Amino acid sequence: MPLLDLVERIATYSDDQALNELHDNRVLFLFRHKKALRLADYVAAIRESSLARQWCGYDDMVLDHAYDLTIDKFCNIPTDSDGRRSSKCQGPDCRYYFGAFLDCATARLKANPPANAIEAEASAAEILRRFVERHFHFSCWESRRKAQKLVRRYMWELGGYTLYIWLPLEIPGRQCREWLNTHVPDVDARRVGEQDRVQEIVDKFLTRREIIPLHRVCGNIGGIPAGPGTLPSFVEERITVEGLAGVVAEEKAENIMHQRPAVRQLGVDKLKELIHAVFAELACGDYVEETIATHFGISKSTLSRFAGSRWGNYLHGPVPDLWRNTAQTLAGHSAFIMAAQRAGVWKRVSQVSTVEANRGRIKDG
Repeated sequence: MPLLDLVERIATYSDDQALNELHDNRVLFLFRHKKALRLADYVAAIRESSLARQWCGYDDMVLDHAYDLTIDKFCNIPTDSDGRRSSKCQGPDCRYYFGAFLDCATARLKANPPANAIEAEASAAEILRRFVERHFHFSCWESRRKAQKLVRRYMWELGGYTLYIWLPLEIPGRQCREWLNTHVPDVDARRVGEQDRVQEIVDKFLTRREIIPLHRVCGNIGGIPAGPGTLPSFVEERITVEGLAGVVAEEKAENIMHQRPAVRQLGVDKLKELIHAVFAELACGDYVEETIATHFGISKSTLSRFAGSRWGNYLHGPVPDLWRNTAQTLAGHSAFIMAAQRAGVWKRVSQVSTVEANRGRIKDG
């Protein structure tokens, strides 16, 4: 099926098979003259680029969020609590994004008709590549905005014009206009440079606070001692009774609101079932991501980010969510440490746990 027909099935008919086909089988994206990539791999390649780091202000936490947000823009079809399609649920809706791409590609190909079907397919793929890159850039802006934990962006509407002003969170939203009217004289939204002038006045009256990373205060972040190396006794008891899979499943379910949107939509019970299924398949040596993803109604790319079996260098790239939590659980329990050492996997578990912990300290700082 041609790319535009495939996208139309996603945008118009919410076709899961078409969505899975696009993500799992179509290698449409070229990146720096390398081999063609799937959409998720292309977004990951952008994420590792120096340009993306610049867009995110060289903040790894912002970059991670921008990556996740972009993937959700092209993967997520919201559903309500009963599993029915709904555009009123939280999170991006990929049908809107694919619909916008479809309109854009159709108009451009109509304006410059390709010579044949192969040229049309190549042109559509290039338009989609630029569309995805553009939305990664937008995701970076959105992530940087959300990372501003101490200020809010206020839309000051004046006579049909709008100024976007950053104000401290201490000023309640309902008082922002009153404060600006009192402290900013002779405002004219049509005047060139007026937004910068107003922001300068705000910064002069109100202290502009910022979050300073801990390593900038204390020097070498490596000198900060790690937390306790053992789990609380009640967690150890749960591991003894329920097993590793049960503990990890409970932990992920209890924090389901912190999971990626596509995983949150599974619900608590189905998420636990998914985790137990992954561990069971691994124990049998028969873990096939595509089979598990199909059974639970999620895309293969979503499962790969949550519990992928083939992920890259953990020292430089993100570890799938489930394995990151598993490594941290193993590293905090003496009996599991001994078992991991005997199995010859302790070095890898320890490195994953340490790398992720250091990333967490830097992000939290």
